[in-house]
Amino acid sequence: MIKKWFFALCRITIVSLSFFIGNLSTVHPVQISGNGNPALLFIPILLFLALFIVNDWIKMLKYLNPKSISLIVLLFIIAIALSIGYNLQVDEFYERKDYVQQVVLERENGMSDPLYLKRVTGIKSTYMSNQLFNFNTLIMYFLLTISIAIIYILWTRREVATSSRHS
Repeated sequence: MIKKWFFALCRITIVSLSFFIGNLSTVHPVQISGNGNPALLFIPILLFLALFIVNDWIKMLKYLNPKSISLIVLLFIIAIALSIGYNLQVDEFYERKDYVQQVVLERENGMSDPLYLKRVTGIKSTYMSNQLFNFNTLIMYFLLTISIAIIYILWTRREVATSSRHS
């Protein structure tokens, strides 16, 4: 049992470090960036690890065996938290986008190609990495994996209850 929780903790640590390194890879708009955003390489890894983390949450929830009503309330709270987190992230993204545009325009004396401005303020830009990889998105990542695990647990309980009524 301790071995299972150890691996779950390792996965959570790897995800957290990935978000931290992704955040660190953000380039200040005054600096010249390279030919791509290496932080984007973490996204497939994070998606892959999400499968295992959801499985870890499912095992933990099965072990704790909370009542269904508690899980529904928790799911509702998570939905609210995800909604708030998403709105905060959208606001942060546009603030950062405006900041990057302002710095680029100042650097180029107000004469910048609109296509270039759009590219350096896009979500894939190294100037915007901290919008994908920050504490808010890390919390949202974990809340999303927990909510998927809760939905799975509730769904399987519903299936068991339905099959036992029909027997």
